[in-house]
Amino acid sequence: SEAMRDAIRALQQRRKEDELKLEHLREQIKGELDAIERGEYTEVAAGDLKKFIAGLSPPRAQKRRVR
Repeated sequence: SEAMRDAIRALQQRRKEDELKLEHLREQIKGELDAIERGEYTEVAAGDLKKFIAGLSPPRAQKRRVR
């Protein structure tokens, strides 16, 4: 029965963390939508989209090939 209580507590904790993450994501989305409504955005041509997206995040470490 102690194992079941631990499992239930862990599940409740995970659900609480997921809800907090969702709330944070909702707040971020609302902020970005508000910025768009204020005209605070950058238009990107379809042909430049991949380059633009690549510039949004730091470059990934390249994997070395082992021989």
